[in-house]
Amino acid sequence: MRKHTGEKTVIQNILTAAIGATDQTTLIDAVVPGPNATLVQASYTTKTVGATTGTFSVQVMRGEAGTTAISAPTATTFIDADAAVGTVHGQHDGGPTDGAAEGQHLGIKTVKAGTVSTGVIFIITLTWAL
Repeated sequence: MRKHTGEKTVIQNILTAAIGATDQTTLIDAVVPGPNATLVQASYTTKTVGATTGTFSVQVMRGEAGTTAISAPTATTFIDADAAVGTVHGQHDGGPTDGAAEGQHLGIKTVKAGTVSTGVIFIITLTWAL
């Protein structure tokens, strides 16, 4: 039997999502990976160029309706909708550990500023500590 030493396991989800065209929470193909999981960080890189201008904020949510925040929202200028492919928009920190969230669907909430008519497709990296 192993003695618990307090070490954490780190898990990363890397996925794509089309987000930002409207103010909404877009469900993504990922779930909270385990009991007492903590979202440590989320990062965003442009996969395809948006056909528009404007900016928007992002926030990681959980639940089928995407109603419970597991990260704080970024500034409204965090994502530039007309950025070039491969632009790294940055990362933001997750929130507190939530022991009841295992297996719940994840979503990305976006709130646009200015005219964002088609949104952007992103590569999203979620880093978890278990």
